[in-house]
Amino acid sequence: MKDYRADLVAQAKGFHRYGLTIAEMEVPNFGEHTLAGIAFLTRPDRIENRQKVFSIKEAYAAVAGLNAIQTEGVIRYGLSREQVNIQGFGSRTLSLINALISAEIRKNGEEALVE
Repeated sequence: MKDYRADLVAQAKGFHRYGLTIAEMEVPNFGEHTLAGIAFLTRPDRIENRQKVFSIKEAYAAVAGLNAIQTEGVIRYGLSREQVNIQGFGSRTLSLINALISAEIRKNGEEALVE
């Protein structure tokens, strides 16, 4: 059963924190994960890691309508909307990406020890 109270809380936060309109908050899948995506992409400290600091509108455009797993793909792995919207993208995809990254880190660490 859908929790409409959570939706209302997320919408109130979206309005007060980011100035989102009712139309922007009525997109499918709007929720706390959407707000977390906006917060992450607009963080000023992203510039320290040579990452783009998005405006609120740009961040909203990047995560609007995505589900929680897709949003995680965007904010955690830097995937695009197009990449997370492919058929079959889900938690298994994120687990596989994480495993590949971990294997690459281990490989690079072992190579560094040999040199």
